[in-house]
Amino acid sequence: MPKSGDERRYEALKELYGESNINLQNMQRLWDAGDAGKGNWISDSKKHEKYLSEGSILIVGCGIGGQVWGWRQIGREAMGIEINEWAVKHAIVDGIVCGDLAKTPFENKAFDNLLVFDVMEHIPLDFLDEAIQECERITKKVVLFRIPFYPSQPSYSYFLNSGIIREHMHNRHPIFWKNRLKKSFGNWEETTEEIGTDWTLYRYEVK
Repeated sequence: MPKSGDERRYEALKELYGESNINLQNMQRLWDAGDAGKGNWISDSKKHEKYLSEGSILIVGCGIGGQVWGWRQIGREAMGIEINEWAVKHAIVDGIVCGDLAKTPFENKAFDNLLVFDVMEHIPLDFLDEAIQECERITKKVVLFRIPFYPSQPSYSYFLNSGIIREHMHNRHPIFWKNRLKKSFGNWEETTEEIGTDWTLYRYEVK
């Protein structure tokens, strides 16, 4: 039987973000570094807790589960979703689901908070709207995106040739993201905050 469009897309994304994915390799190195590496996940969780509401957290694109581990260390109920089967198989914590953000297995409003850090720039443009709509569908209270924009490196071809950020699908200005996210979160309260020179936090909370 021929595979559906969703199945073909899912397989293509899994192949793109396979075991050789640099982000997965970096996460594994942090874990292998012991307390010195793991402390990054704890400090990152503490730094961003002020943006979230009480209750459960789903972490999108969690890799082998470093962020999930970090949030649990500070007492939060957290689980993750990751498209890469290798990462899920080698996860350092339980509660990691293998799946595609554009079509998750979760019920409507399943989580109080959704954390989408360093994920959206990896999703092909053709799938962006589906992924954003899914974020809105499965979240009760707060969705927090962290998305980079590198003004000095606007070319997609540059990213393809870079050994550090080769998996990025696009490099879009914050105005692009605000307009794209507003399509699904138009009725939510929006706040944004620049993080350093290359990153922006986009926070959406149910009014």
